[in-house]
Amino acid sequence: MARTWLPRLRMQGLWGDLKLALRTFARSPTYVLVAVVTLGLGIGATTAIFSVVEGVLLRPLPYKDPGRLAIIWETAPAFERMSVSYPDYLDWEKMQSAFESIGCFRSTGYNLTGDGRPERLAGMMMSASLLPTLGMTPLVGRGFTADEDRIDGPPVALLGHGLWQRRFGGADVVGRTLTLDGTSFTIVGILRPELQLDPRAEIVTPIGRLQGQGRARGNHPGIRGIARLKEGVTLAQARADLDAVGAAIEKANPDGNSGVRPLLFPLHGDIVHQVRPMLLILMGAVFLVLSIAVGNVANLALARGTVRRKEMAVRAALGAGRGRLVRQVLVESAILSLVGGGLGVVVALWGVDLLGALRPDAIPRAAVIRVDGGVLAFSLFVSLASGMLFGVLPALQAVRANVNDALKEGDLRTTTGGARGGRARSLLVVAEVAFALMLLVCAGLSLRAFVALARTDQGFSPEGVVTMTAELPRAKYGEAERIRVFREQLGERLRALPGVAAATLSAGVPLGGPSETSYGVEGEPPRTDGAAHFTVYFPTDGHYLETMRLRLLAGRFLTDGDDASSKKVVVVDEHLARTVFAGRDAIGRKLFIEPNEPLEIVGVVGHVNNYGLGQPEAAADQIYLSWRQIGPRWFVPINGGIDITVRAQRGIDSAGLAGAVAATVESLDPDQPIHTVQTMQKLVDASVADRRFAMLLFGVFAAIALALALSGLYSVMSYVVAQRTHEVGVRMALGARPGQVQTMVVGQGLRLVGAGIGLGVALSLVLGGILSSILYGVRPTDPVTFASVAVLLGATAFFASWLPARRASRVDPMVALRAE
Repeated sequence: MARTWLPRLRMQGLWGDLKLALRTFARSPTYVLVAVVTLGLGIGATTAIFSVVEGVLLRPLPYKDPGRLAIIWETAPAFERMSVSYPDYLDWEKMQSAFESIGCFRSTGYNLTGDGRPERLAGMMMSASLLPTLGMTPLVGRGFTADEDRIDGPPVALLGHGLWQRRFGGADVVGRTLTLDGTSFTIVGILRPELQLDPRAEIVTPIGRLQGQGRARGNHPGIRGIARLKEGVTLAQARADLDAVGAAIEKANPDGNSGVRPLLFPLHGDIVHQVRPMLLILMGAVFLVLSIAVGNVANLALARGTVRRKEMAVRAALGAGRGRLVRQVLVESAILSLVGGGLGVVVALWGVDLLGALRPDAIPRAAVIRVDGGVLAFSLFVSLASGMLFGVLPALQAVRANVNDALKEGDLRTTTGGARGGRARSLLVVAEVAFALMLLVCAGLSLRAFVALARTDQGFSPEGVVTMTAELPRAKYGEAERIRVFREQLGERLRALPGVAAATLSAGVPLGGPSETSYGVEGEPPRTDGAAHFTVYFPTDGHYLETMRLRLLAGRFLTDGDDASSKKVVVVDEHLARTVFAGRDAIGRKLFIEPNEPLEIVGVVGHVNNYGLGQPEAAADQIYLSWRQIGPRWFVPINGGIDITVRAQRGIDSAGLAGAVAATVESLDPDQPIHTVQTMQKLVDASVADRRFAMLLFGVFAAIALALALSGLYSVMSYVVAQRTHEVGVRMALGARPGQVQTMVVGQGLRLVGAGIGLGVALSLVLGGILSSILYGVRPTDPVTFASVAVLLGATAFFASWLPARRASRVDPMVALRAE
């Protein structure tokens, strides 16, 4: 019978603990408010960052059995990672044995005409095998067939879900036709929104329709392969198989594939590899914030537990066992942590919206960053764990108390329990200060790195410059003469526009996604493709130097006189001149990008940042070619893109010129839209957006940590002053001056802070190497940052200790002596 009633009795006991906890909280509203807000900040910040980590790093890709999916790049001795040559992909399909299937895709774009105003659509080309490889089917209709995935196949297209909703309102469009780049395509299906290989893509065509240089072996036109491993095949086995295939392809094609090999990675890992270090560092930083918050609440709970020792002694004397007392304290901690967790969820919802507004484009899969069931479960776990952490010390304090001593004592200041509690609170303050210092060091280092990055010489002047792109469809501009006439007329009209100081046409702009090619040097033995020189190349005109404001270091830049009838010339950057010619004069030397067609170097310009400030450069050399002297395949590499760049006159808004440029393009070709309109300053800002994102979050975390650590120090020192009221009265009655009392109290606080600073510096030095992946131009052990943070923390800690010290020094000795 007793066993039958035991669960009910336990529930009644727990319900009694809950009611007692609520009555206790009603008597201490300030304590409850401070604890809940502190926990809410810590749990909310942790939950918000975890939502990003979960959405980007932990959540599996929305494809069938995504763990078996891999991405394939190509690599060469002189180029670590490059896109795939289409003929190589076709050979992989035939020769590999490690994959169930293999597909490929590349990002591109299309001019949509014939149905309202011309529009530029971001798009993809993909193989017929790609969707089956991913384990996906179209939402409506069907995918491509093998017969359609050929250069002479029927023109068909798949609509992206976004375009289907935006332009067609979700209507039945399968079987309808669209005019893309002057060719009529039949819609055969609608893609699912989960297809995120290129989130911007709104329309997809078969990659087999790729033409011209896109089909040449040795050309790498932005293609990436996607493969599904066979059951039981490991990634290492697949790499070995694919490497053997690459060696066989090289043997059969020594000229186009010398040293070129496939490069295989897990698909999910490849998507997130660039942002993983930053997100993990931010997750570690926010856990430090949570630790400080928990430490702060634990400090408050310890102080409150000391005050409640007599209450606990009375309950023990009335028959409450130690287990019941521990349960009571833990129930109170659990209630506070759950309420704090609820507030934390509200903070996290706001934080996720804020992170969404601040997030850099470098963070992939942003659409899945949200507070969902998994994130809420994490928040619940963190809340309960936090409650256990800050509740365990007060619980131990309650059970260790001597009942007789607690009932007899009239003042708890000198008890052993109070001393033990004081040591625990001091250790918590030391830990909080150490963690706060670590976060302040992270914030300081990221700030100094960002400032160093912003001061980096970009090699060009972005102020007052706006750039946009026009695509020349092959169906309409297949002849070189038509392209030449369009460029000539467009350039002349742009430079005549009111408010335009300079205008240039090029294939590529700094930070806009460079194109690379190999080149040879006259007098050097021929190099194989695998070990060749690689350079970023810019086919452009004689106005590029003035528009971008490059630094001319030697010789001259291109001119309008560098045309088909004159000697072929090239301008190189200082990096190429320095590394290839080893200090010798580069002017007059010759380079080759086509066999037997030497290009004479006529000028040297400053190095331009093309891959992003502080980012590694896949090809550090740079050359500038005159589009009047080279064939269409160099000026319009694959898509037919022409970058239009305009510098505004002083006092003119560069962004406001975009409309005039668009009207000028439309006057030459009414079916020619422009797209990707952005200022060069926006491109520069985007290149450092991930560093700015990390810097801002570190700054926020550091500010919260500093506030929490100092409030913890203030509460401890206030409690110390309250404990030592009688001692202070005795000292002052014996002649101690107020300044001496202040020095005594502040000294005790600064000793705690000094210990915390020492521990924090040691931990920061040990963990400093982790930060190196997101720092630029500053060492993780930068002494200026460490010294500045220590001084800041010491100064603010002095203030937090001085306030209680000032209050102690104003105590009336007679009142203090009577307090005994």
